[in-house]
Amino acid sequence: IKHEALVHSLRDEVIYRATVGRSLQESSNIYRFRLSAVEQLAQAFARFAFYDQRLFFVLFDMARQRVREFLQKVESAGEGNENSEQLPKLQIDAAKAVREASRGDTSVHDIPSGRGLTTLLSAFSKSRSDFHALLRWIPKQVMALQGQYSTSQLAVIFNSCTRLGIRNRPLYYELLGHSKLRIPQMRPA
Repeated sequence: IKHEALVHSLRDEVIYRATVGRSLQESSNIYRFRLSAVEQLAQAFARFAFYDQRLFFVLFDMARQRVREFLQKVESAGEGNENSEQLPKLQIDAAKAVREASRGDTSVHDIPSGRGLTTLLSAFSKSRSDFHALLRWIPKQVMALQGQYSTSQLAVIFNSCTRLGIRNRPLYYELLGHSKLRIPQMRPA
């Protein structure tokens, strides 16, 4: 890294906004990172080979908080609906999300997606993050997406989960079920 001072300053800013600034997130958006920003920050620090475990734990905690907020929004929207049992947990219409983003709707940046999850997983696996909470959280998020990821994202999920040492048979059986359906799309390396 040419500019280590800059990277250290960015790390300190992220940690400050996520810890000390957490109490100020309600009053000002300047202290609040969207889920997409958390994904991009994790990937950027991993690409810089900056593997500070405190930083990656803070990024994981922010991602977990944004997903929890999204699920609470979905549940609260479903309570007013008579058919709330029919609402899927994380099924997102990607085309609708892109249309909303192009109209300026910023809430789509907090929607959990296969692309975002694979970005986080690859960053955490590169940084060798092995927090117990992370290793329990990942299988739940992958299974909640119910196969809503591309074939290349599926490969990244497999690779990242094995690099992190996640041992969860139901997760791998579900991933294998999705990969069997996509075998015709895959090409040999």
